[in-house]
Order: sequence, then C-alpha cells, then structure tokens
Amino acid sequence: MPLTNHEKERQKEIKNIIDTIKPHITAFSYTIQKSSKQKDEVTCGGKVKYIVDTGMLIDDQRQRIIFVTIDDTLGELLVVVPPVFWDQLDIAIGDIIITTGIVFRPEKVCDFVSEANTTITVKQDDDPFRILVKSIRKVSS
Repeated sequence: MPLTNHEKERQKEIKNIIDTIKPHITAFSYTIQKSSKQKDEVTCGGKVKYIVDTGMLIDDQRQRIIFVTIDDTLGELLVVVPPVFWDQLDIAIGDIIITTGIVFRPEKVCDFVSEANTTITVKQDDDPFRILVKSIRKVSS
C-alpha cells in the first residue's frame, strides 16, 4: 500500500530533524532515558513541541523558569531553561534546538503509614529524566 501524502510529509520531517540534530548531539532521548544517570552531562536536540513560561503564571519573576518539550523523533524530552538563557533567544514552537545540560530526575519519595503505625518509605524512580540547560541554541526554524 503506498504512503499517503501526510505520511510522506512526516517522513521528510523526521529525516530533516535527524539530519539537523545528529551531528551536534551526544544521545537521542531514548538513550538518555534508558542509559543516563543522574547528573550526566548530555547534548540533545529536537523540534520544539511545547513551551511553558512560568513567568506568565507567577508574580515573583525571580522564581521564573521555562519548560520546553522537544521531540527528536525517537521520543520527547523536557528541558528546563533558566530565564538568563531563554531571554537571549527567539525560540518558538516548531523550531529545532540543540541544548547541553545536566540530566536530572526530581526525587520522589512516598511515605505509607501502616495500621500498626509503622512508616514505610518507598522511593519511586518512574519519572522521566529532564535536562537542566547549561546552553541552548536554535539551529533551524
């Protein structure tokens, strides 16, 4: 069965993203999620899918942070961008970016109290890794 025009366009887009980011990155999102460890430094990239600037949600601009979801065609990554970097760039949804940063996963601990009033602490490592940005640049619009 031949590909539809939409499928052909998607294949072109995937090839464009991979060809654009591959020379610059150390790993794709899949490898980062499966093989990286807390505090590893990685260079990743992808097409910007979502941008959430907390400055629009809070009054204290000192607490502002920008969350950017990128798609590298193998998966998505959440990159956390300090405003000092973000404000120097003109990045929009659909742009292709390259970012270097530190891999991290917020610690999530749940305490359960039994009927015998015993506390059981369970550490959960099911959240995906995020990238805390040290540098970021746009490579394509």
